[in-house]
Amino acid sequence: MREWIRFGEQVNQLVYTLAGAKFMGDIETANRFVAEHIHYSESSVRMMRQGRFRPQNDQSLATMVQLGKQKAGLEYQWGRTLLISGQHPDPEKILQKVYNNAPESLPSTSIKTAVSPSTFFTSRSTAAFAGTLLLLGMWTFGISPGYPPPHEPSLFMEIIWGITVGLGLAAGLAGIDTYRSRKFSEDLWRYLLLPVGGLFGAGCWRFGNAQLLSANNGAMIESNPIESFAFGLCYATGLTIVIAGLISYERKNLPGRFHWLTFTGMILFGGLSALAGFLLPYIHPAFSNQRDIDLVVGLALRLGLAIIAGIGFPPLSLPEFHESGKVKWIPWHT
Repeated sequence: MREWIRFGEQVNQLVYTLAGAKFMGDIETANRFVAEHIHYSESSVRMMRQGRFRPQNDQSLATMVQLGKQKAGLEYQWGRTLLISGQHPDPEKILQKVYNNAPESLPSTSIKTAVSPSTFFTSRSTAAFAGTLLLLGMWTFGISPGYPPPHEPSLFMEIIWGITVGLGLAAGLAGIDTYRSRKFSEDLWRYLLLPVGGLFGAGCWRFGNAQLLSANNGAMIESNPIESFAFGLCYATGLTIVIAGLISYERKNLPGRFHWLTFTGMILFGGLSALAGFLLPYIHPAFSNQRDIDLVVGLALRLGLAIIAGIGFPPLSLPEFHESGKVKWIPWHT
């Protein structure tokens, strides 16, 4: 799925409408006309139409809207969608200038297309967490009766645990994204990358940290805060590597510096969620035994990974969000 696919659809509509209105259906001439006005090459405009990138100059977006209104007769909603999907910093100013407050003459239902980012990501994270709980039932009754498993399970069981958590995340996110898009997508395979993230996390933990951070007290092996933090850090790292890799693949280039900061925050969040799970049982001494600690750490980490996947993993269909500062922290673009 290309990053700027919705923006590309609007540019494509501009070129095809111009071709019909001014150039006797000649698509290449219309493409050249747009390229000359926004000061890009013809091949660049073709790539925009394919959803590969947006102009770096915001003025080019404004010029496209002017061309659409004045030369092609395209309506306000088209201009609004182009500016928002192209991430213009002030779309309302451009729309007011070009369309002279045209939305007042439009039915209100035609412009209420944006969704709340808070509601969108809360529902995705909730669905992902519910998926992990569903798979937890399968683990408890089919794989490892008497959850949680021993404090330090075998490598095989650790790998199965990590893959199972990833499958739960995948099931939850794929389910709610398919429900929202109202159609079956051939891109559902992408969600199978989440179990790969769980596998990476299991390997990172077992081969990188388990032996170093587990405090061996004779026959008993007990958790400690650093171990719990590192446990969550490893699994969040595995999941974030998969998310970053998918986003890089779809963009055909590496994410920017700001998004690497976001990825780092996702990893730290995973570590902190596991640490919170370690500390919670100590609120009541009756729940501070090793079994309860392992249980709460597992649940807290599942919730942390669900939030990471809900926010970071690109959905099947890219939504259009209400103006919000929260959106800038999404590693994939809307």
